[in-house]
Amino acid sequence: MTTQCVMRYMRAMTPATPGRRASLLRRLGRWATLVPVVAVLPAYVALIERGWQPLAATVALLALTMTLLLALERALPRGGLGVRPPGTLRLDIAYVVMSGAINVAVPMLVLAPLAAASPLAGRDLQLWPRNLPFWLDVLLFTLLADFISYVWHRLEHDPRFPLLWRIHAVHHAPRYFDVMMGGHVHPLDVLVFVALTAGLGLLLGVPVATIDATMLFAGVIGAIHHLDAETDLGWLNRLIPFADHHTVHHSRAPQENGNFGNITTIFDQLFGT
Repeated sequence: MTTQCVMRYMRAMTPATPGRRASLLRRLGRWATLVPVVAVLPAYVALIERGWQPLAATVALLALTMTLLLALERALPRGGLGVRPPGTLRLDIAYVVMSGAINVAVPMLVLAPLAAASPLAGRDLQLWPRNLPFWLDVLLFTLLADFISYVWHRLEHDPRFPLLWRIHAVHHAPRYFDVMMGGHVHPLDVLVFVALTAGLGLLLGVPVATIDATMLFAGVIGAIHHLDAETDLGWLNRLIPFADHHTVHHSRAPQENGNFGNITTIFDQLFGT
């Protein structure tokens, strides 16, 4: 990612906002996109403490997040990011449901039970720090998940691996950009990321609760960075790949082939992409 590319794209994509009231509403709308980022994990912990099952809490919070993001797109659209062709919404809804189910249900309902029932249960590598505060545990595993996602995503764009690109190209096929399009992903694409992330976490001895919370957070960020609404939040855009950052990744210009981070921009900055 280059600052010049992002700024040029933002200037081109940001519509005029006449009037002080309109400008104020847009500024408030931008900061509203930060609400799920900040609130989703505290809300998840609160629901678990109230006796909710992890799967139910996750589904409820993802539904609330999508409702907020769809409302922002309707109230404060950025525009200029392509027109959704008729008849594509149902397909994208199906993709969103499928991608969300894989991202959430596979770690909770498949990988964790398999690990618990395995003859090797309790014999993980024990490389993960023990007795960390929950927030620190989630932060560390989020960084690990982000690195795995970065490497996988970058390999998918590497011309040396055409099969990986054929899988990932499903996500880049739409020539429009909005929150529902964000889930338009080949199931193998999601499954590999989930299996690598949650599988490695279980192997290292990461608590299941930490893995569940991290996958929820990753899902929320994934929805936000495909939002067709203004998301210019200043310095925060250098840390979290909001939509104004991720639109550059969807550019077809070869010189803008970058921004592979799906949860943070840390590894893009470290590796110069």
